[in-house]
Amino acid sequence: MEGRLALLLLIGIGAALLCYYLLQQWALTPVLTWTIIIAVSVVLSLIISKFWTSPLTSRLRALEAGTASFMDSDFSISLSEQGLPELAPIIRTYNQIGKLLREERQTLHQRELLLDTVIQSTPIAMLLVDSRQRIIYSNNAARLMLHLGKKMEGLALEAILEQLESDIAKALRQKLGGVYSLDTRSGAGHSDTESCLIIIKEFRLNASPHTLYMLQRLTRELNRQEVATWKKVIRIISHELNNSVAPISSLVHSGRILAERGDKERLVNVLHSVSERAQHLADFIGQYARFARLPEPEKTVQSWKDFLQPLQQSYPFSIAEPFTGQAGWFDATLMEQVLINLIKNAVEAGSRIEQITIRCIDMEDAQILEISDAGSGMSDQELKQALAPFYSTKKSGSGIGLALCREIIEAHGGEITLINRQEQGLRVRLKIPLQKAA
Repeated sequence: MEGRLALLLLIGIGAALLCYYLLQQWALTPVLTWTIIIAVSVVLSLIISKFWTSPLTSRLRALEAGTASFMDSDFSISLSEQGLPELAPIIRTYNQIGKLLREERQTLHQRELLLDTVIQSTPIAMLLVDSRQRIIYSNNAARLMLHLGKKMEGLALEAILEQLESDIAKALRQKLGGVYSLDTRSGAGHSDTESCLIIIKEFRLNASPHTLYMLQRLTRELNRQEVATWKKVIRIISHELNNSVAPISSLVHSGRILAERGDKERLVNVLHSVSERAQHLADFIGQYARFARLPEPEKTVQSWKDFLQPLQQSYPFSIAEPFTGQAGWFDATLMEQVLINLIKNAVEAGSRIEQITIRCIDMEDAQILEISDAGSGMSDQELKQALAPFYSTKKSGSGIGLALCREIIEAHGGEITLINRQEQGLRVRLKIPLQKAA
């Protein structure tokens, strides 16, 4: 560019000298001579500059138009680098930016297609609602679940909820997550009730509040879990019944033979064994009955120490000092059942009764009751499943004891946690809310 400008300047000077030489032949006045020279030089310079700068101007306008197209999200314009080496680096950079933006938009488009395919294919119903409670997005599952498969975008959420005669409509209005019943209507007008999990997320999109509602049908999954649980219960009961009925049948047969022989002494032993097996079976069935018919806790305010001392006479465990001076709020009968189960579990795990320690810790809104033993503890896998119903690490266990403890503690509004002690054994932590917290 600098060379072209220098050449243009030299041409202008040469044209001025040529004019001066020619005008000297005509003997014109100096003023007229210089006026003609300047005029010719200016006109010639303008013509030459116009000729040389026209491609540059055209290319710069193309760059301007291409840059403006970027603002309109049009990245399809590319420019040739031929003809003007001065602008080649700029044009090359412009073309690279355009190519990069095209690739990014294509990648983004593919991701949007993938995301939309996943959202439309998922069985979880999704509704996106703006600040005016207008539905701006819904997937196929939401349309089938809430609007008979019809389009929902643009409709008011309230118009959809008015068609739902179930707890789920109230939950969506109040933005309450959880499991609710959903009354669905088929095209033939039939109505069914399903269990549905609601998850609600609120966030800001383009500085405006939006709400995402996610609804998942649980009926099939709950049915599968229910069937699996019943199968497990039936297997456990069948196993226990076989273990008890088979010896009882054998003992009864032996007793019949002894009765025919008149051997009363051995007959008494046989009948005693039959009684023990029948009592074991009755206890086993009773555990299941108590688990199924757990009463609501009748909580009263009472001292933990006064509650534990009578129990300590039957099971000589240790009470850690200093003990809480604050009264607890619990059902004494149910809590006694929890502690007896935990103490028996600790003894069956290898801990001596005097190695079992109970500690009470005060918190702001609850009390922590810790039962520590020196038994064998549990593996990580056992800790994860120990509180589940019908899970047992003992060969003859029914899997009811710890599950019953959890049911009782949760009925008190509390939590139960199992932790392996560093030294040896297991620590069971019961968190019981205080009356003021409840």
